[in-house]
Amino acid sequence: MKSHVVPTVPAPVVMLTIRELAAALNCSEQQVSRLMSAGLPFVDLGVPRRPGTRPKRAPRFDVAQVQRWLAERKSA
Repeated sequence: MKSHVVPTVPAPVVMLTIRELAAALNCSEQQVSRLMSAGLPFVDLGVPRRPGTRPKRAPRFDVAQVQRWLAERKSA
């Protein structure tokens, strides 16, 4: 009898905006920006504007990475 192996699919990564992360952390959007300056991990999905201009900043945050970063910061 053959056994079927079902491949495991990784759980989808939850990516939050600055506003959503601020609500989850119970802080202001400005505080999230300060944390970004301090090294908070994020992915920048630069959104293009008109040709010849800089892309608009569109940071997204992985909840698991943010929680690990905050825990490391707290323990240091």
